[in-house]
Amino acid sequence: MLNPNHPVFRRNALQHYLQGQEKDTVPQFINAPLALVMWLLLAIVVVTCIVSWYQEIPLYNAGAGIVLKQAKSDQSNVVVFVPWSPALQPRVGQTVSLSVGGAGSQQITGTIAQVNLKSQSPATLCQQYELMAGCSLLVRQPSIAILIQAQALPTERYAGAIVLANVQTGSQRMLAFFPGLERLAGKSG
Repeated sequence: MLNPNHPVFRRNALQHYLQGQEKDTVPQFINAPLALVMWLLLAIVVVTCIVSWYQEIPLYNAGAGIVLKQAKSDQSNVVVFVPWSPALQPRVGQTVSLSVGGAGSQQITGTIAQVNLKSQSPATLCQQYELMAGCSLLVRQPSIAILIQAQALPTERYAGAIVLANVQTGSQRMLAFFPGLERLAGKSG
């Protein structure tokens, strides 16, 4: 039979087992270069979020108008009809981007000379500016009238031409365009 004083395991096998128990082995899921690349990507995302938090994008209201006929002036007067909205607060002296004509249109800038902030019906605006022919194409809803001076338009050549205008109404932080984050971004000018 077995000797009761005889150990079942050899002494160095038992020591090897105990040494293995003392070491903590951590499994390696990814290698070091990949971990470095992941941290770099995280840093880029964080920097992009910080930049987008403060970056502002201009907001525009679009409108259509017409170049008015004038007898003696080197500057063309353009009347633009912009649909009324609470955010629309154009100021005299503000720069407006204009495009004259259809496809391949000429891009020019003008300055606001006069603003009528009272919203009026399309029929009233057409009658006020004597635009009976084709007026329904320009003014389709209650709008405000903005008189713009554009120096780059010769009156005799462009009188009666249809103009598309973009009036800057303010700016908004880029982060506000993401759903759910508009509260965090806050309102800007």
